[in-house]
Amino acid sequence: MIEQAATVIAVEGDYAVVEASRVSSCHGCSAKDGCGTALLGKVFGNRRSVIRVLNSVQAKQGDGVILGLQERALTLGSLLLYIFPLLTMISGAGVARWIGSVAVPLSAEPLSIAGGLFGLAVGILGMNKVGTWFGIHGSTQAVIVRSIAGAAISAHAIQVRNLES
Repeated sequence: MIEQAATVIAVEGDYAVVEASRVSSCHGCSAKDGCGTALLGKVFGNRRSVIRVLNSVQAKQGDGVILGLQERALTLGSLLLYIFPLLTMISGAGVARWIGSVAVPLSAEPLSIAGGLFGLAVGILGMNKVGTWFGIHGSTQAVIVRSIAGAAISAHAIQVRNLES
């Protein structure tokens, strides 16, 4: 399970709205000076993500919590985000090329490009539907694993503590 520290910023019935700092692990890597990911992290800085999760530990506003995400959810999300639109784009281009070669043999390439763009658009729009379907099962949703005693926490402080131990 992938874990991330967060702070509860609001409670909405059975759900908690939490804010987590996107923390890069680049400062713990020996290749950080020659890495493109580290450079991008410096350019974009540490942003905060706000998400709504089921409040299973009855955390209150200002409480520190640990969010958990199954590794399977990360894999499914990556496949959905990258592979699904790519497959629909290739499929759209292939179908359009086939139609173009049968209907108008001399101009199959422009039709193939249009079909690929159409397939990409369908893939991006369909990704939301497929993502919603995966989200219904609950295994791809972030959950509050445990509450951290005390008030609001800093995600950076948690990461520093983990590196020191």
